[in-house]
Order: sequence, then C-alpha cells, then structure tokens
Amino acid sequence: MSSVSSGFVGEIDLPDADHVAIGPDGKFALVCRPTAMKVAVIDTSDGRIVKELGVDRRANQSVFSRDSLFAYVVMGSDSVLEFSTDDWSLKRRIDLSPRPVSMKMSNNATFAYTTFFGGFQEINLEVPSIERTYAINTISASFSMSLDGERAFFTDRESLIVFDLLGFVVKFAIPIDNADFVAVDSTGSRAYVWSNRVGENRVQVVDIGRLEVIHEIPVLAFVKGVALTSCGAHAFVLSSRGSVMKVINTDSYAEIGEAFVGGELRSLVVTPDDSRVYVANGSAVKVFDTSQWKL
Repeated sequence: MSSVSSGFVGEIDLPDADHVAIGPDGKFALVCRPTAMKVAVIDTSDGRIVKELGVDRRANQSVFSRDSLFAYVVMGSDSVLEFSTDDWSLKRRIDLSPRPVSMKMSNNATFAYTTFFGGFQEINLEVPSIERTYAINTISASFSMSLDGERAFFTDRESLIVFDLLGFVVKFAIPIDNADFVAVDSTGSRAYVWSNRVGENRVQVVDIGRLEVIHEIPVLAFVKGVALTSCGAHAFVLSSRGSVMKVINTDSYAEIGEAFVGGELRSLVVTPDDSRVYVANGSAVKVFDTSQWKL
C-alpha cells in the first residue's frame, strides 16, 4: 500500500496527549487522551484535528488495521472499540476478557493479537472470540510484530521472547537484563530493548539471528520510548534527561542528532514514509521533519 506524504511539521496543542499511532497509509494519526476519555484524529497532511472520538473509558492505545480501513481503541476496561476510518463512526464494541493491554493487527482483517496481565492471545475479530492463549505471568505490556506477521516479540523482564504466531509457541527466549519494552525493525532481525527502571539508562540491541545482545546505546536517563524508520536504518530514542529525542544511526550506533521535545514524554511514532516523527508529551503532539538529519 502506498502512503501519502505527511506534510505537516510543528506543534499540535492537545492536552493529555498520550499514545500516538499512524495508519499504514499515512493519512491519519490517532492520539489517545486517557483522562479526557477522547481520541483525537489528526490529518497528517496539515496537522488539523478533524475529529475527536468520545469514549466511555480511558483510551489507552490505538491501532490501525493493515489496510487502514479500521481503527481500534484499547479501552481501560474489558473492551476494544472499532471505528471506520471512512467517516470515523463507531462500528462495534468488542468485549474481551481478560482485559487487553496492547494490541497489534495481523496481515489479514480477521485476526488481532493482544497482551493482557498474564499472557498473550489471538483474537478472531469476525466472531469475535479468543482463539488461542499463551500464559506468561510477567509479560510486558507492549510488544512488536514482524512485517510478515509471522512473529511477535515481547519481554518477560528477564528475556526477549521471539514468539511463533503460526504455531503459537515460544521460538526463542534470549536472556536480557531488565527487559520491559521492545521495538523491532521491519525485517525482524534486530530488536531494541529497554527498561524504565532506576539505573537502566540504555537501549540494548539484540541480533535475533545470533540470539545475543550486540550493542548497548547509552542514554544517561530514563528511556521513554524507541521508534524505528521503516528500513531500520535509524532509531529515535526519547530520553527523560532534558526531555529530548535522540537520533541514532543503527549501523554505527552514533548519535547523529537531537531535538528538544519538552513536557512529559509519553510516546512516539515514525510515519510510513519516514519523513516525520510524531511525539506526544502530555500537552501537545510535536511533529519533526526527519530530513534535517539527512536520513
């Protein structure tokens, strides 16, 4: 699917801006506002807030279907809301138990995957029903998926887990100190693992094929998030020290740039065309043009 050019650069005033997601076609960004119980819909071409979706619980996370036709909002309850991106109308409420924490879509419109406190599960969206469940008591809240949709990557505090979605089994468990969050490049060959625990001021780089940590990126403060370009050549790292975003060349691991964000760093995402980075800081969404770093 081709993506649109994400033209807007600047700051979008949005109190309580938290989790941000962008559709595969690049047309819209969704920003969860948990306390306000709203989700803002942003047109990426000009930065306008075209609609605010009212919800009846905290909106913790949003995700788009792979064809960008639907958006799903993970609620602070046992449910997920499905919206049509055509007119942003609410199509249905999907009740799930146990309560989902984070969600990713499969390559087809039928299945989705969620973490919950105690495990990982496959959801059939057509029925809807929980198809398969895998118990992991200390599973991380967030997870990543390979672009081919065949593997998921999450942590259990002491290891990075490579999960086979076809067989629904753990394929590898790679020991890692204090593993809480993970971002994976589009090929599924390298993972970037970090923690927000005291003293964990680094991002660990894992070679999935070699099953080992191959590098550590020092951050000198709490890591608040990591996002990668589509080809995995550059990483954007949110650092609580100075409230900044660092730009890392993933071949040399050299820091090639830095941008001040300010506020309380919440989340970040790179547009599908790699031209922009959206960062939510609790009071606004800041949009940076990546060409300044000559990516």
